[in-house]
Amino acid sequence: VIICKDVIQHLPNDVSIELLKTFIDSCKFLILVNDIKGNPNVDTHIGGCRHVDPRLPPISITSDDPEIMLGGGEKAVFVIKGNK
Repeated sequence: VIICKDVIQHLPNDVSIELLKTFIDSCKFLILVNDIKGNPNVDTHIGGCRHVDPRLPPISITSDDPEIMLGGGEKAVFVIKGNK
């Protein structure tokens, strides 16, 4: 299990996508916690801040099992099946 909490919101989309691919290829499950409210997935610079919804482009994470979204408000928890 890899837990990634409030990390990809501080990375550009291209870096976020590569990091998430690496995580998914390296684990059975990825737990991803992020802020999703507002205007998600607007690109940023390293160290910037934005809201990220991994289900939406350009990230568009898909999984054999649908992600489980818990909570409400601004934080969301996604459990994504990895490839291991």
